[in-house]
Parts: sequence; C-alpha cells; structure tokens
Amino acid sequence: MSNNIIGKSSPDDIKIIVLKPKIVKIFSEFTGTIEAKNILILKSEIYGKIKQILAKEGDNITKNQIIMEFDPDNLQAKLLESQAKLASTKARLLELETGNRIEDLKEAKARLRGAKVRLNNTKIGDSIEEIAQARANLNSSQASLELAQQRVARYKMLKEQGVISIDEYQEHITILRRARADLEQTKRRLSQLKKRRLADLDELTTVVETELQNLQRLQAGPRREVIAQAKADVIEASAQLQTSQIHISKTKVKAPFSGVVENIFTRDNEYVKEGDSLISLINNNTLRLRLTIPLKYSSRLSIGLPVEIIDDSEKIITTGKISFISSNIIKNSQSIFIRASFNNLNQKLLNGQFVRARIIWQKNSSLSIPAKSVYHIGKEKFVFIVKDNNSGENNIPNSIAKRVKVQLNSLEGGDYKVINGLTAYDKLIVSNNKKLKDGMFLQKLDSHEKKVKNSN
Repeated sequence: MSNNIIGKSSPDDIKIIVLKPKIVKIFSEFTGTIEAKNILILKSEIYGKIKQILAKEGDNITKNQIIMEFDPDNLQAKLLESQAKLASTKARLLELETGNRIEDLKEAKARLRGAKVRLNNTKIGDSIEEIAQARANLNSSQASLELAQQRVARYKMLKEQGVISIDEYQEHITILRRARADLEQTKRRLSQLKKRRLADLDELTTVVETELQNLQRLQAGPRREVIAQAKADVIEASAQLQTSQIHISKTKVKAPFSGVVENIFTRDNEYVKEGDSLISLINNNTLRLRLTIPLKYSSRLSIGLPVEIIDDSEKIITTGKISFISSNIIKNSQSIFIRASFNNLNQKLLNGQFVRARIIWQKNSSLSIPAKSVYHIGKEKFVFIVKDNNSGENNIPNSIAKRVKVQLNSLEGGDYKVINGLTAYDKLIVSNNKKLKDGMFLQKLDSHEKKVKNSN
C-alpha cells in the first residue's frame, strides 16, 4: 500500500509503503511420481454376453452407478429352472415322507422326462449355433491371415524393388500380426464353446442317470436311503437356486466408488468368462506422491510435514502432507521412500505423472525493503519512516520523517531483508529520502492544495 504525503516543509511526491511481514519457506526440492489411491480393474464374476456398456472411457461415474449390463436371458432361465427344481425336490421329499407312492412314481417319471428333454434340447440347442458361428469366424480369420501373408510377401518384393516405402510395408506387417491375433482368439473361442457344451452334456447326462436311478428306487419301494437322498436333493436344489440368484445379481456391473472410467476391455454383444477384465476405474480426487529422499534428510522427516507440488513456473499446484515414511533404507541409493497425500479436486494432476515437489521444513516471517529506500552514511545504512506528531497547530496531528538506522542482509532482486531497526507495519518512505531530514514535518494537504495538485 502507498500514499503521497506533501507538506510545506517536505519535498513533493513523497511515497510511502506499509511494511508487511513476508513468509519465508525453508524447503528442499525433489522429484517424484503421482499415483492414485483408488485404481481398480473390474472383472467378470459370471459367464455371459455383454448386453450394453453404459459408460465411455473418460466418463465421470458415481458410486453404485450401473456401468455395464450382461444379457440376463440365459441366467433368468436357469433361475426359473432352479426354482422349479427346488419346488420339485421339496414336493418329492414330502411325498416320500407321507408315503404317497403313486404320486412319487408320477413325479419321478416327470423328472426323468424333464431331464431327458433338457439333455435333448442341449444337444440341438443354441450352443450348436454358437459353435457353428465360431467355426465360421475361424474360417474367416484363417482366410484373412492367408490374405495378409500373401500381401506381405508381395509388398516385401515391392519394397526391395523400391516401389513402395518401408512405412507402407510395415502397415501390412501390422495387418498380418493383427490377423494372427484374431485367428488365435477365434480358436480359443471355439475351444471354449466346445468344452462348455461337453460339460453341459455331461452334467445333464448325469442328471438323467440320477433321475432314472431315483425312479428305479421308487419302483422298488421307499427306503431310508431314498428319503435321505431326497433330503440331499432339496439341499442341492436350494444351493443351485442361491447360485442362480447370485449370478442374476451380477448381471448389472456397478461402480464400487466414484471416479473416472480409464479403460474398457470388452464391447457390446461379446461373450466373456468369469475372471475376464471388463473395465478399469480410477479415482483421481485423492492422490499420493511417491518420493525417494536422500538419507541425509532422515532426521528432519516427520509425518504431517507440508509438501507442495509446483509447476515449471514455480507456481503451487496443490499442497499436501507427508503420510508415510518407510522404516527401511534403500541400500543402493542410500535413500528413504516416503509418500505424501494430496487432494486433487481441481483434477490438475494425473495418475503416473512425474512432478516437482517441495518439502517445507520450516516457515519464517521476515521484512524486505526496496534498495531505493536505503541511503548510506559511511558504512552505516539508514531509512526514513513516517511518525505521527501531536505538536501541530490546534493539536492537529502532523506526520514527521524519522531517520532510522537499520541492519540489512545482502541485496537480492532489488530488495534488502531486514535484520534489525524496522518492525512490521512501519510506514517506510521510498522516494526523495535524500532531501529529507530527521524530524522534518510532512503536513497533510488541505482541500485547496489537493485541488491545486490535481489540476497540475
């Protein structure tokens, strides 16, 4: 802040500034890497077909938001089947325990027929079409590979003859590699479908055999082991129903936390198996900075020390605190690993970013004055400050210039740091100080003088 104070006994255009303390930070600068606290790859918990993906890479999503859906039709059918099986096994157990032999036989025959129907449906069902489609895809991929190989051979000759550039040749090499990868993927897909169909057939064949054995036991008459088996069937059917319900709940993939969609590893209408990667999420709101600090600073490190991340122009991007100090020394470099935690609500920092950081060891308060306010008498340095004096006419306060001896540090960037002689909020005269004398009055302008001054 500055004012112009002019009096009859003082030079014109005297400028003053109010000295305000400046915070001086004692710090050391290091470089480190930003890492997000929350990074997660969501994996499929079921086998099925992706119905739709409800987010794009780069989208901001909220916790529990549905970001992907599986086609629930097959799982819904299995759920209904599990519900029916549980009801059937409970009824069968009840009939066995109440001795309703005729109804038992009818039920056993019905279950056997149902098992045979399911087995037959599986033999001629959708899996055959999927396998046929997979074979067609395999043939197509094989043809694409062969075509790519032919083109690479042809373009290689053209490259050697100088007809085409190396870049054009490399484009066809890339296409060939992609064709090989596609072929391997279609082979794996066909193999998976075949294995799954065989597994389904084995399972349903076992069910048919089991139901046949149950019917034969009933025809032979109820025994203790038959009732025991019926109870076991109820337990098994209940477990299958619970599994189906869990699988249904997994058809809607929800975000476990709020964040940003980083990568999507699948696409609509694609079949995935349990354990396949679906989508990766990252939360950049809270970040950690990984730093490796030379061992000589170990005694100064402590949890909670402030850390500033700065840009190339020395501007502070964000401020955090040390949250972790390793108890082990990195022997090869004789250094210590630490982490600092930061809020990143403005999203200016990214996971994996390499940054400059300052650990603030101490903060001190100091005063600085411009070099032009200092004049020398021999080896001593002096400045003028403004002091109020109540000896004016009618006891109206006047201001006087007071000379003060000061101790200063070396000159830095046009300013001196004050060691002694001045205090915060002193009014320092920064112009025409060579024309001033100690005790000289600096009278305030009256309204007429202001008008005269403003008109010049």
